[in-house]
Amino acid sequence: MTRSIPLSFAVLALLSSCASSPVQRKRVDGFFIQNAVFAVPAYLSKLDALPEKDAAPNRTSMGLFAHRLAAGTGTIFAYRFYSPGRLLTVDDEAFEKVTIWFDQPLPVTGTTPISDSVVVVHTKGGSAWPQSACSGVMTSGSIQVSPNGDAFDVSISGDLIQAGSRNPQWCNQQYLEISFKATEISLASLTPWLGRAGDHPYAESHPR
Repeated sequence: MTRSIPLSFAVLALLSSCASSPVQRKRVDGFFIQNAVFAVPAYLSKLDALPEKDAAPNRTSMGLFAHRLAAGTGTIFAYRFYSPGRLLTVDDEAFEKVTIWFDQPLPVTGTTPISDSVVVVHTKGGSAWPQSACSGVMTSGSIQVSPNGDAFDVSISGDLIQAGSRNPQWCNQQYLEISFKATEISLASLTPWLGRAGDHPYAESHPR
């Protein structure tokens, strides 16, 4: 005769199993790179210019890719945030990326207003659904960069206009305010999460 296991014991066993598994925590990466630029300048504008039929969700073009970087003239400051979501929920991981390009080399300290010589790109969404993330660019505001030892403290605030989003009806963020600490890394050390092109969009929406 087969004995059934009480539901309370099954729940307890599940919770015990989860507790013994490694717990992934929220992650923040802040960095700056000298002699670097956006890999594709004005990438979000190029997405907006696509015919509607060509902008259908796929793996080849999405706002997430606007944060890819390459060698060039200027300085990049970047913020990357990842949340693993709730323990017992599937596919609710979230990410947020902010990439700032100054057209000048270091030092770029002090308060700088948003202008043609400073570009700020923002993307935020579900890590499991990167093609549906919301992207935009800052149109006004300022960036404050302050030395902190070998690093910099960066604060940005200003108006945001949505661009390159596949589902603009879901994207209504109009203001961006973020502070982070940026440490120097090399272009060669970039991962897909930080700014190198990945083999799959998930490699760029998850810190693997």
